[in-house]
Amino acid sequence: MSSKTIIAIFLAASLAGNASFLLTSLLKRSAQHAGAVDQLSLTADQASRFEGAKRTFQDERARAHGKMSDLRGVLADEFSKETPDRQRLLDAAAEMAQVQASMRPRVIDHLLALHALITPGQRAALAKIMRAGGGSGEACPGGMLYPAPDRNRP
Repeated sequence: MSSKTIIAIFLAASLAGNASFLLTSLLKRSAQHAGAVDQLSLTADQASRFEGAKRTFQDERARAHGKMSDLRGVLADEFSKETPDRQRLLDAAAEMAQVQASMRPRVIDHLLALHALITPGQRAALAKIMRAGGGSGEACPGGMLYPAPDRNRP
């Protein structure tokens, strides 16, 4: 496999990942920084009403995060070989894009569930947080909402 082919594969995987994570790069935060939802200071009633949606979304996000980690491992394993399997690399990159794409509607649905519960002032605060831009190194669909999922979860 030529170096141009390897570079093209890396570039394609990188572009797919970056495009897919565009939605989640809305908020700037460090690994320790609270997610957008935490910054809204939900009331006890709001938090209680949102808990089920939050738990479901975080479980979905953790599964997607785990799958992405597995697929990054596939890419890394192939590139550690003397002769990487181009088709396996392309398949892994395509599967990564599918995982990311499948999370986008879930992020939107989750944001809409949150929107229905928060006050106009909290909506303005959320909009401000989203406009601040940024993202984390562990960007994942929904990454702006909560800290990174535990790597030991499914």
